[in-house]
Amino acid sequence: MSRNWTLQQKNAIYATDGSVLVSAAAGSGKTAVLVERVIQLITREKNPLDVDRLLIVTFTRAAAAEMRERIQAAVNKLLEDDPYNAHLLAQRQLLYSANISTIDSFCGDIVREYFHTLDVARDFRIADEGELEILRQEALNIVFEHFYDIEDKEFLCLLDVFAGKQGDQKLRETVLKISEFLTTQPFPDKWLDDMSEKYSETQISKSVWGNIIIDYARNAVLHAINLTENSLKRLSEDAKLYEKLSPLFEGDKAYFTLVQKKFAKSSWDEIVRAVSSFEVGRMTAPKGYKDNPIKVFVSSNRDEVKNTVKKLQSVFAMKEESIRKELSQLHKFITALFVLTREYDKKLSELKVKKNILSFADIESLTVKLLAKPDDENGYAKTVQAQEISNRFDAVMVDEFQDVNDVQDLIFKSVSKDESNLFVVGDVKQSIYGFRQAKPEIFIERKNEYRRFNENNTEYPATIILDRNFRSRFEVCDAVNFIFERIMTKETAKMEYNSDERLVNGAEFPDSNNCNFEISLLEAENSDSDKEEIEAKYITDKIHKMINSGFRVKDGDVMREASYGDFAIILRSPSGKATTYVNTLINSGIPAYSEKKSNFFEAVEIKIMLNFLRVIDNPGIDIPLLSVLCSPMYAFTPDELAEMRCDSRKISLYASVCKYADTNDKAKKFVDELKILRDCACTNSVDSLISKACEITGFMSISLAVSGNDSALRNLELLREYARSFEKNGYKTLSDFISYTDKLIANKTNLDAFSQNDGDTTNAVRVLSIHASKGLEFPVCFLADITHQFNKNDLKNDILLDSKAGIGIKVQRNGVVYNTFPRLATGLKIEENLIAEEMRVLYVALTRAKEKLICVGAVKKCYDYLERLYSKLVFESIIEPYAITSCQSYCDWICLCALVHPSLNNLRNDIMSGAKIIPYNGESDWKLQIIKREQSSDNENVFEDDITSVGLLQAVGVSDESFDYAKLLKKNLDFKYRNRDILSLPQKVSASDIAHSQNGDYFEKILSKPLFIAEQNSAPVARGTAHHKFLQYCNFEQARASLDTEIDRLLNDGKLTQEQVDMIDRKTLNEFLSTKLIDRIIASQLVMREKRFTARLKPSEVFDEYKGVKTDATVIIQGAVDLAFVEDGKLVIVDYKTDRVKDITKLAGLYKKQLDLYKSAMEQSEELTVKECILCSIHLGAYITV
Repeated sequence: MSRNWTLQQKNAIYATDGSVLVSAAAGSGKTAVLVERVIQLITREKNPLDVDRLLIVTFTRAAAAEMRERIQAAVNKLLEDDPYNAHLLAQRQLLYSANISTIDSFCGDIVREYFHTLDVARDFRIADEGELEILRQEALNIVFEHFYDIEDKEFLCLLDVFAGKQGDQKLRETVLKISEFLTTQPFPDKWLDDMSEKYSETQISKSVWGNIIIDYARNAVLHAINLTENSLKRLSEDAKLYEKLSPLFEGDKAYFTLVQKKFAKSSWDEIVRAVSSFEVGRMTAPKGYKDNPIKVFVSSNRDEVKNTVKKLQSVFAMKEESIRKELSQLHKFITALFVLTREYDKKLSELKVKKNILSFADIESLTVKLLAKPDDENGYAKTVQAQEISNRFDAVMVDEFQDVNDVQDLIFKSVSKDESNLFVVGDVKQSIYGFRQAKPEIFIERKNEYRRFNENNTEYPATIILDRNFRSRFEVCDAVNFIFERIMTKETAKMEYNSDERLVNGAEFPDSNNCNFEISLLEAENSDSDKEEIEAKYITDKIHKMINSGFRVKDGDVMREASYGDFAIILRSPSGKATTYVNTLINSGIPAYSEKKSNFFEAVEIKIMLNFLRVIDNPGIDIPLLSVLCSPMYAFTPDELAEMRCDSRKISLYASVCKYADTNDKAKKFVDELKILRDCACTNSVDSLISKACEITGFMSISLAVSGNDSALRNLELLREYARSFEKNGYKTLSDFISYTDKLIANKTNLDAFSQNDGDTTNAVRVLSIHASKGLEFPVCFLADITHQFNKNDLKNDILLDSKAGIGIKVQRNGVVYNTFPRLATGLKIEENLIAEEMRVLYVALTRAKEKLICVGAVKKCYDYLERLYSKLVFESIIEPYAITSCQSYCDWICLCALVHPSLNNLRNDIMSGAKIIPYNGESDWKLQIIKREQSSDNENVFEDDITSVGLLQAVGVSDESFDYAKLLKKNLDFKYRNRDILSLPQKVSASDIAHSQNGDYFEKILSKPLFIAEQNSAPVARGTAHHKFLQYCNFEQARASLDTEIDRLLNDGKLTQEQVDMIDRKTLNEFLSTKLIDRIIASQLVMREKRFTARLKPSEVFDEYKGVKTDATVIIQGAVDLAFVEDGKLVIVDYKTDRVKDITKLAGLYKKQLDLYKSAMEQSEELTVKECILCSIHLGAYITV
């Protein structure tokens, strides 16, 4: 290949004689390396492999598809130079059957192949989450009823332990949680047995829980000793202070030294006695020393020490005998709990077998069952089937290996040849899916076990480091390195951020003085919403300044001025916050967007439609009926409802509506339409019923008008898809479907709704989560909301689970809930994992920036906040592991690092007078700003090499108190808005709306709902939709060969409903398919269907009334082109119309404006010249160039 590979990349590509782990830093090109390795394996001169002898596993379908496409493109490129190479031609064919897939897909294929061995049906299907949730609840009900019936004593004790206001709900949730956790354990029964045995431990200090607590305490004690020694050192600088306070600090040091020694040799009780012996004492300084900087410093240090002692005493609160008694009691509860969980899992499996379904977790568990069995000596032993499967593959390659769990790791070990042909690649610092039970420890342990690869003396297994970052500027890489060298350690993250992990700058950028790392701390109150608004306004102002100052970014090989699309705002948790940032930006004239995800059942249009279905099934239920009547579907007013109920208060609401229909047209319309739909429900599927309901009521058009975007339509289509899926599972009736959805809602099962972008996406600032940003890059990144506290809510649960620490539960005695020793230790272990994961999440966030990285956080009393952080430093420059793990936010970590950065010595001195000077060691400069809200002379403090104070008046060009405010006020009052001619100009329109507005009379007639509904059985709108759907999804070549066959295919694939199939005019379609236009479409190498676009056009291009108006403003135009194809390097647009006209030229006149807008928008969005716009009449089977 023509690419210039680095030495490390070459090693990763050509080291093929044994097991290899590639640790690839952010932006190091690992995917390109993996593809090139595959190409080299299948094209090398000596012993080339067939591509179907490779197993390549990725973690998303998109990644698997991209991998296959890249390999195919590389093979095709090689064939261009050697078109008759038999081996390459064979690889191109074999690629279609190559094992390039996700882990779920691979395991699914294995289970289907060995279905007879695993005793499952070969034609099983993967259940959706909604169906699984219902089965879980059913299994729980059956199992709990059984234990209630037999009055099992252990079960009744469990009910007392997990008692709550909701009866046995806590116990049910506990069983579900354990069951879900077990799916990530290779041998779940063995894990349960091992965890149960831990409760028989008698020597507490040697138990798994005792070790966890002691390890935690060691770090805490070391931190306290260093802080105390630091205080004594500072006290020695003032003889009077030293004489007065040193005995107190010497006593503290002696206490911690004693406790430290006890950890090594003493029993648990001796440690407890030592920890409880701390004497708080009183720190009394000499007179006149209240504000002495040394006194303030050591006082702050001792506050930190006392907090550390409190935490130590909380974990060493119980004596050994008490713990033994507690473990003995808990052993009975845990044993009973595990019995209950096993019974639940057994019953759930039985229910799944009856329905012939499996979950993705079941697929992986069955694969492990097939491939391995537990072995006390080696952990596992491969089965005969594992040997068979491993013989099929000459190489096993796994991408994103940092995200595997124990089950997946065992699968990869089993299908490889004793790991000798296993190649894994990933970056453990980007393992951010702990909520999916990903285990970064697997990657870390493997990396530590392997030798470093040496191309001159190859030994396997080997580790190869890809440390060159080809994404970011030196300033970004240097900031990332500085932060993580100080916070990412074995104690805090189970790994050391050393030379192997450092980012080595590999990208070339021109020199710039504007790309230094920035931290902006904004003064704020306690309100979270207040913080968001402050941050959003600050970021908005910052973007304006950068754009207006001509900030330049690299685009390919050239430098250009930054545009809004070059900026991204990244949030740890954007839910409920992203909208604030987007709205603030938009209101300030900056286009911005974020992707909104909502609960499907919370969407208004879904609530209305489900209520309508309930009414169709049973009109006698008042609340759903009232919801439908008051909804936009029928829009009954309060006055109409009052009039309706005035004379019929004592009868049902439905009876009242029927009576009211005698005198009210709106009520009559509702009653008539409901009768039609109730008749339809008896003979049609739920999917068809929803379609019919939308057709009769015009609900889709109403929803579109109410929402202002197509998200409502997409959600209604999703509801139909869920209904079709439901029917395929063997359910038929409307009542079944309503019961199904009601159970999902009751169980709080969240089905994904259509994701709608909140804002315009054209050249716009993007607001997104850190997880969504993984794999992306942006020239300028704002990491906002950095003061957001780490989410530790899971630590509050009654039950805590960890694969190593086991299980810990709270117990209830006499109505009081108590923590237990195992749960205390398990909580510390989980918190340790949580902190490590948050650190990796921060790494992902900081490595998204290419040129400029800015962290923004709103803090109450910024200086006090920084002083508190400063007290955590040891010897004023060392950040200890305990201090890192005690932090509560990204802001704490970033600011701790700022406090030891050599370019911010002035900040340190401002916080603590006489602070130690930290020398430069080649670091890039940082800038830390403290921005105050009040309008005072020290409004903004910027800490760089020189401290500057910029007042609010100075910032706007005002120099002193003699400023003439009256003159400024008169100037503002006399101001004339330069864009007053476009005040009524809409910000966003759709192309179809423009066409309709310019031909209002015509569209008023043809789209009039009463004529369609009242006079025709099969609505033209529905027929048009059917033809559009067919043309959207059909294969033109296959449709030409056999239209009926192609229609049947689309019906079977769920693209068309039976109702739509019946509406298709096959004769007209056959005529249309035989035209030369279809010849041109088939011949094109690039065809786009339902291609959505967003573009910015001048108002004069969109609205006739704005012709001649001079303005810099633009109008956002959105829409979708039915079909576009590339011909001779230019674009041809095709638009389908179903209007029933006699002359196609009439359509051309009606829709010319719309097609002109399509042309302008597509040229802008696709960057291709549009050479032709074609209007197709489905009714006439003809087309015309407009």
